[in-house]
Amino acid sequence: MNYHRDDDFRRKHNNYYDEEYAAELTDVYEEVSTKDATHAAIMVGILGLAFSIASFFIYPLILGAISIGTGIFSLHRGAKMLGALVIGVGIISLFSYFFNYMIFT
Repeated sequence: MNYHRDDDFRRKHNNYYDEEYAAELTDVYEEVSTKDATHAAIMVGILGLAFSIASFFIYPLILGAISIGTGIFSLHRGAKMLGALVIGVGIISLFSYFFNYMIFT
């Protein structure tokens, strides 16, 4: 095999493929502002608060666990007070479910 054939072609046509164009075509360094991240955390926290309030009335085991998960997510994303509130209300809902299950069953 003649390995120099490709180099001769490049020299003849002045095409040297030593450059990368992928970094210029894609936006690799897109920064997410902290305001957007905190806004998303607040929205997830409000959704978790709705789940935790609904868990007192319907499906307390499932909605209580979901509200604790969304509370942890919003707590780690920056909405600390709302995340702690959602986690607390979800835990109260789960404890009330287990308390009622022990008494009435």
